[in-house]
Amino acid sequence: MKKSKPKRQENGYPSIDWLRNKYIYDTETGRVLYKETYGTRGRRHTRSLTDVGWIQKDNRTGYTCRTCRFYYDDGTYKTTKVSRVAWAMSKGEWPKGEIDHIDGDPFNNKVENLRDVDHTTNGRNQRTPSNNTSGVCGVYINKNNGTYIARIKVNYKHISLGSYKTLEEAKEARKKAEKEYGFHENHGRKNPNDELQ
Repeated sequence: MKKSKPKRQENGYPSIDWLRNKYIYDTETGRVLYKETYGTRGRRHTRSLTDVGWIQKDNRTGYTCRTCRFYYDDGTYKTTKVSRVAWAMSKGEWPKGEIDHIDGDPFNNKVENLRDVDHTTNGRNQRTPSNNTSGVCGVYINKNNGTYIARIKVNYKHISLGSYKTLEEAKEARKKAEKEYGFHENHGRKNPNDELQ
């Protein structure tokens, strides 16, 4: 028997009813799982109760998350982050903006850790990129003289925060600017999963 494919809604996603018929959202763990299914001979399908999607990593920034893909009945498909699916299944509607993980862990899809925000707000609660050399978000080392340069990006523009002799001074300037420009208090945190990947 051929599996039925979802219809693409006006927002580009499948319906919430289709999601709930195919997946389970575990509110305690935040995991999105395939529902338990069996074949015609009573054999349990191997995908039953396994995580939806695959782990995808951005080689430039090191950002890693779980991603899935929907294949529609019209032959098209859409790739999206599982965090959006978790939000849709828990709230009953697809998010309007981007999903921000409050604690900075892209694998923690518990509903209390997710918020639907615009791109600017999401960018003000990012973890420190894995390619950062100083260990402090927005601070880099001047290779010519060994000083620490701090800057911050606001409304798509880089603002210089000065050059400092020590990392602590540069970090302090950066944190002060983050507070001034309304960045989330978790911005620049380490991802707890970095050491595991």
